[in-house]
Amino acid sequence: MQYQYISYVMKKIFQMSDLSMIRMVNHLFGKNYTDDQYVIKYFEDEPILCISMIIGGTDQYTCYVPYFEFIPQIYIREGGYVTVLHFKEQEQVTVTDRMYILMDCSARKLEKEGLILFLPLLFYCFREKEQNSDIKREVLKYFIFRDIVGALHDSMKKGDISVYDAEKLKQLCGYMAWKMLLGVKWMQSLELQELLMEAFSADIELLERTHQRELDNIRNK
Repeated sequence: MQYQYISYVMKKIFQMSDLSMIRMVNHLFGKNYTDDQYVIKYFEDEPILCISMIIGGTDQYTCYVPYFEFIPQIYIREGGYVTVLHFKEQEQVTVTDRMYILMDCSARKLEKEGLILFLPLLFYCFREKEQNSDIKREVLKYFIFRDIVGALHDSMKKGDISVYDAEKLKQLCGYMAWKMLLGVKWMQSLELQELLMEAFSADIELLERTHQRELDNIRNK
């Protein structure tokens, strides 16, 4: 079931703006693609959740999310698609591409690494950590209202994602929070559930201002 949730998030990441994909690749691989480059995207969920991109008509990059010991990992490869990954006991796995284990990541780390698009996947980790209920509630509040908000704000400020991307990511964070945590006992607090709904609701005023600004720019050209 958790695979289904992560698959849904990956499909939504696939629908993010070309700008966000270009900025991610520039961060990870030291590229200098301009924001107006056309991006062709392909999504696959078998055998591995995968987003493939072709930038500028020739350069290919692949983002895929395999599981290792039931923990999702993020691999970013420059070049072609990897058809099979083998993770066997005692086996040496050599990876020359970018690799990130979700359990070792924070919202701030993803933002600094240029991986803000994968922010919603971090909710997977809350279910895995061994802590008492009170601590988990406080950690979740801090994560939502400080880490997520701060990371999205910094990414927008740097131009790595658009306002629309940020709102989509915020909604995906809400989706993952509900799907991963709603059945957990310590989440049965009405106060906490109301906080989640408030934190991840769409900022309609911000979207309207952004849309109006874009219309004004078009009229003034």
